[in-house]
Amino acid sequence: MSELGKYSKNPLRQSFSELGAKLGTLEELVSETNQNRKQYALLFPAQEVKIPLCAYLLTRISPLI
Repeated sequence: MSELGKYSKNPLRQSFSELGAKLGTLEELVSETNQNRKQYALLFPAQEVKIPLCAYLLTRISPLI
């Protein structure tokens, strides 16, 4: 998270919040209690297309550039 956020003027949580999504750990977002609870996740409306696309580009494509 901090690695992705250091290249942006706005914090990632704020950027995704403006798009209508919530960014946080599985524990924060869906009250997960298993071993994956500390992994980061993005919760967004099902009809929204640009949020998962932005997340994919940020996490998979931009590190390659």
